[in-house]
Amino acid sequence: EVPREGAPLIHAINAHTQRQRQLSELQVRFVANASHQLKTPLTLLRAQIDHALQQGALPAMRAVLEQIHESALGTQRLVTQLLSLARSDPGIALAKEPLDLVALARDVTFEMLAPARGRGIDLGFEGEAADEAAITVTAERVLLREAIANLVHNAITYTHASSVAGGIVTVRVERIAGTPCLSVCDNGPGIPAEERGRVLERFYRRAEAGGSGSGLGLSIVKEIC
Repeated sequence: EVPREGAPLIHAINAHTQRQRQLSELQVRFVANASHQLKTPLTLLRAQIDHALQQGALPAMRAVLEQIHESALGTQRLVTQLLSLARSDPGIALAKEPLDLVALARDVTFEMLAPARGRGIDLGFEGEAADEAAITVTAERVLLREAIANLVHNAITYTHASSVAGGIVTVRVERIAGTPCLSVCDNGPGIPAEERGRVLERFYRRAEAGGSGSGLGLSIVKEIC
């Protein structure tokens, strides 16, 4: 029963209210996720600091400080992942732009060379030749970079250099039937078929995964894609 002239205003108010509700729900979800995931690493950091303060000898204190350094790096990555997860929510409007997928994937690969070498992993990149037409996708640069980085980081983390052929990770950008395609391939143990859906869930980690991951990497990739 709204007058025709007032209908656009009513629709605008409804859209704005819905938008605010989505942002509010996103904020609540982010706070819940962050508080849950940060509790353990922060408790560990405090325990390690207390242990360091009890050490009288400098070498013993240095050993504990190295553990604190590793824990701080892990916590920093967790915070970055949580922020990426919040930003990748479908309810958030993003500024997308045409991006050179080859150049972006190559840059991320080169940035990961040092940690790959540190784990004895042969990390390589395969892309289109420079004189060929660029493979362009429309996306948000920071999020697409984060998705690629998460895939490469996962591959480096769970591929073992002790395998028969040595640890090999290859980032590849190509066209398949005219469609841009990004893949990160490795010769690691893989994921059983029955768990491939679950590893895309937030905070899910396989029992055999090992390491100190948070179970957010692949879920972030899924949200961004």
